[in-house]
Amino acid sequence: MELLGQELRKIWRPGIVAVLAVLGVLYYLLFPRFYVEHFHNGPNAQSDFDIAVGWMERFGPTMEPEERAQVDAQLADEIAVFDDMVADLPEAAAAGIVDYPSYTAFEEAWVERWQDASHDDRFRADSELHARIVENTNLYRLQELQTMMNGYDTRNENLISQDKSLFSQYSPEEQDRIRELENPAREQGYLSMHLEETTTNFAKYVAVWVALSVILLLSPVLVRDRLHRVRALQWSSRQGRRTVDVQCAAGLLSALALTAANLAVYGGLFVAQGPLALADTPLYSFVTSRFVWFDGTYGQYLLVLVALVAALGMACGALALFLSRYSSTYVVMLLKATPLFVGAGALFGSWLLDRTFYFREVFWGAGVLVPRFAEVACVAVLLLAALLLCAWSCRRTRKQELLE
Repeated sequence: MELLGQELRKIWRPGIVAVLAVLGVLYYLLFPRFYVEHFHNGPNAQSDFDIAVGWMERFGPTMEPEERAQVDAQLADEIAVFDDMVADLPEAAAAGIVDYPSYTAFEEAWVERWQDASHDDRFRADSELHARIVENTNLYRLQELQTMMNGYDTRNENLISQDKSLFSQYSPEEQDRIRELENPAREQGYLSMHLEETTTNFAKYVAVWVALSVILLLSPVLVRDRLHRVRALQWSSRQGRRTVDVQCAAGLLSALALTAANLAVYGGLFVAQGPLALADTPLYSFVTSRFVWFDGTYGQYLLVLVALVAALGMACGALALFLSRYSSTYVVMLLKATPLFVGAGALFGSWLLDRTFYFREVFWGAGVLVPRFAEVACVAVLLLAALLLCAWSCRRTRKQELLE
């Protein structure tokens, strides 16, 4: 244990910890901060989330048919609120907008002129009036409520499983999954597209940073020993040769600890925005109807994402140790660490967390969907290969003759 503690102290030097802390802050400010500060990216997303949270409190994680009738009363209340708010706008009354039906007629005419590219003085005046109404009423919440209600009411219409030309493009396994998800008897939650996208984008950036930080932490360790001829001292005794195993163990523990710290900090910032209010709602949602292999809840999905990022961090740590053992200088290690980060972090990490377990193409334009739970298989193979390489290098190092 004393030797393990010494190796850990060699890894966690104050200087490298300070550098990682500064880089972590800069990385956060440049990339994932947007998805924290703009967790509800716009009033539509805010309204969508608030409605879903309200339904969660009233109906639980799913909405039953008998509970759907209560939403009609909620819509009527929102319309009444809108009518009262729009009545306080003199410019709206001047344009003949005195309630929601009259606003709907106004909006349809405004959108039609926008689509016809008839951007005359009247269109610009109506655009200003529309913006004024949006700013001073509950219009976004009202329209999002209608959209979510429509999603529930029409979830058994226009099913992909009934479209033979489209349905035939999926594999037999994918077709079975689509039928299962589109089963009218299946309980569905109301997780919004906005929350899905925010979660995906934030998770991708976290995965990339975890890979980068672990590689930066562990890459110099064994190179430093080589430059200072520490191995010569270790090889002077049989006991000293066993330090390679302890170094690997210390490196892997450090990779796990740093990954956990990153997940705690970044995850804490994300969770503080309130997504766990919908933790119990099913991941498959009648609001978005995006096909997904995962049958759990949104909260369970977050835990799975955490596990995938942790596995990625461990794999990057093991690979960094392996490459560091066979690097004679810092420059050589840097030349090896750069492609490791690009391949395992920037490319694989981003792909791994890009709508994990959802129906998605292997890469954009591929025309082939990622197989069922292939993400778990890919990260498991990467982690196993990294650990085996690390173990093999330790065994080989113990048996080789001292060359320095």
